[in-house]
Amino acid sequence: MVAAVALVAPMVAVNPPVAQAGDECRPGELCLYEGLSYDGPAIAKDCVEPGFYNIGRERAWSDRTHSFRNYLPPGTQVWFYDWNGDQEKWVEVSRSVAPDEAHHIVKGGAAISDGIFINDCGH
Repeated sequence: MVAAVALVAPMVAVNPPVAQAGDECRPGELCLYEGLSYDGPAIAKDCVEPGFYNIGRERAWSDRTHSFRNYLPPGTQVWFYDWNGDQEKWVEVSRSVAPDEAHHIVKGGAAISDGIFINDCGH
């Protein structure tokens, strides 16, 4: 007689990553994260002045954005751009309208955002 054995995988609860102290994105901010799913080092940008920001040059954040939270005023639009050195131009790679978030914005396995354009701050 052969006994049958059932292998059952235990149920594991999967929770989203919890922001570490000081890393939470506050209302009125656009937060860019180096890691997927809002993990790792982050930078925050408020909406004091709409316009284009070269985050690669101004914040040493070139090709480091893998996820974001757009908690700018409702309706504020953000465009994400990649600098294409071969063609020497900015190429749009993603868009967001607040409130919004994306846990994964990559292209070809590499982070993509070198510049952001913030439009009208929800006005």
